[in-house]
Amino acid sequence: AANEKKESETASVTVVPDQWKIYEEMASDINQQEMIKSVSLEPAQWRIYQVTGEDGNLWWSAAYIGATVPLISLEGRSRVPIWMENQQSHPTKLQDAKKCIPPHVALKTSFLPVTVNISDHFTNNMIVTKEMIFYSSLEEALRMGAAYWLERQFVDGD
Repeated sequence: AANEKKESETASVTVVPDQWKIYEEMASDINQQEMIKSVSLEPAQWRIYQVTGEDGNLWWSAAYIGATVPLISLEGRSRVPIWMENQQSHPTKLQDAKKCIPPHVALKTSFLPVTVNISDHFTNNMIVTKEMIFYSSLEEALRMGAAYWLERQFVDGD
């Protein structure tokens, strides 16, 4: 599909510690700036990563990790996707990612699957290689991160 980019090698990923400032600076007008004041992008609530694609553009990945709304247990649910069984905060396969959003949204979303090396406090500062999906804007990454979290909350294969 036209909205799927391919990344061939393992990429270096940047952990974005000051997400709120970056997101606020991206707001293009006063109405948008007022709207984002209600969004919490504190490191305790979101894990946000940034990678530079082969095209030189920045790509983003976001996962909601806040404990203010606890995850509902998967116990008793049938046919749970593998990414959820593995306790991942987001899918690593495009087909799984697209199942979390309506088809018309998936058509408008830019996906960049990348193998990345990550070293941060989530990995105890050890380098970990993992598959991730990145998006063309921080806003798109936040929307997808929220979609994955909601899918994890309410999934049931029946």
